[in-house]
Amino acid sequence: MTRNGTVVWLTLAGLSALALFPITYKVKALEEQLAQINSAHARSQEAIRVLRAEWAYLTRPERLADLADRHLDLAPMTGGQIASFDAVPQPVDLAAAGPVDPGAESLAVKP
Repeated sequence: MTRNGTVVWLTLAGLSALALFPITYKVKALEEQLAQINSAHARSQEAIRVLRAEWAYLTRPERLADLADRHLDLAPMTGGQIASFDAVPQPVDLAAAGPVDPGAESLAVKP
C-alpha cells in the first residue's frame, strides 16, 4: 500500500511540475512586458517634464512682450475706435422676412 501511495504522489508531483513549466514561462514573459511598459511610461513622463519646462520658458511674459513689440504693429486704443451700440447692425428676423427662394439670386440682373 505504501508503495502504491508513493507512486501516486510521485506521479502527482511530476504532473504538477509539468503543469507549472508553461505558467512559469508565461509569468516571466509578462514580467518582461511589464518592465517594458514601465520603461516606456518613465520615458513619457520625462518627455512631459521636458515639454512643460520648454512651455514655461517659451511663454515667459517678458519674452512674449518682446515678441509682440517686434512682430505686431499694435498701438494704444483711441476714443475714436470705440463705437456705440447704435452703430452695430441689428440681426434680421428670418421668420418675418418670408421664405427664401434659392433661385432668385441666379435670376437677378447683375450690373
